Amino acid sequence: MPGKIYHGKLVNSSIGPESRAPGRIIWRFGEDAYSIRISITSLPSKTVYEEGDTLDLAGIVVTAMLSNGKMRDVTEQCQFDPADSSVLENIGFVSITASLIQGNKVLSDMCEVEVREPMHVLVTAGLSIPDGRTYYLRAGQAVAHSFFVDWGDGSELESFEAQGTPSMFCTDFSAPHVWATPGSYTLRILSVDPDCAFNLGWTPYILTGSNEKEYPIWRIDGKDVRGYYTFLGDDTGVNSPLTSLDINCGGAMINYYAFYQTTQLTNVMLRKLVDPKDAAWRSYIRNGAFQGAAMSSIAFPSTAKYIQGHTFDNCKDLVSVHLSDTLKRIYYYAFANCTSLTDVYYDGTPEQWAAITIGEGNEPLQNATMHYSNS
Repeated sequence: MPGKIYHGKLVNSSIGPESRAPGRIIWRFGEDAYSIRISITSLPSKTVYEEGDTLDLAGIVVTAMLSNGKMRDVTEQCQFDPADSSVLENIGFVSITASLIQGNKVLSDMCEVEVREPMHVLVTAGLSIPDGRTYYLRAGQAVAHSFFVDWGDGSELESFEAQGTPSMFCTDFSAPHVWATPGSYTLRILSVDPDCAFNLGWTPYILTGSNEKEYPIWRIDGKDVRGYYTFLGDDTGVNSPLTSLDINCGGAMINYYAFYQTTQLTNVMLRKLVDPKDAAWRSYIRNGAFQGAAMSSIAFPSTAKYIQGHTFDNCKDLVSVHLSDTLKRIYYYAFANCTSLTDVYYDGTPEQWAAITIGEGNEPLQNATMHYSNS
């Protein structure tokens, strides 16, 4: 854990004239008291860095025990190695030494900061937290990369180890967190690998047959459980604090009902969605992913080939969509009940649009005004 402190180290030192003023340096603090030991009593405010960051010692406090038994803040009299604003180039734990020259001795103490590999932001989510309830982040990892969650409330990054392999379904998790104070927050998911495959939302599967086809469970004991699979929601399975979403990870999969009934989710940006196995049968935006969400517009990245069934079903505030010319098929009811949809912006030609297979139940999409980039 970053920020370990090593107290009370006393180092004998021969101080040469090039390293001190003529004569012995003795810091005296009234009544001829002098320092006999120093300790770092408060860590720097920042204890976790990325490679190449500059050291920020703001907040560090060094306290001396005086010969008369009293304590005194000597931070301003200390020298630090490495010095404030030094560039941190080595990954791992870096020792920060505070030194105070006292006569022919050097009093010192140490603490540590952690330097990590540079992080890439995979997902950024805006939140509106109404109270102190517990919310659950439901996600998964499909390839061998660790990732971190920045909850946005000043708490330390929470790390999650890689699970699964590229050739199998990921192992999902549900991580609880409490934002103690109501307000607006920004949650971030990070990894050292910009192309880290990451799954948003989760669904238990029933695997049947020798080819292990997957079937998501939608009802348990007659109860609709789709809300319990949302990317971020409370223990009722229907309340989500999400207000915005920006996805920029390679191999991202938006799982079944990942943003089901997220009624505050008004702004969604899908920058990069890539299937790392390039499996034509497997869409990385799955059935019902945004069903009932509140966004007014959505833009698909150039890598999108399919829009699965019921993906935007009942998104009554959806006014416009931007679709890539890589699109091959829009499945049944993907845009059903999108009663406000008026405009479709398509990157291709009318001929390319006509070649896309569009399933039944997509009349709101087909009846909207088309805008072609190439016509």
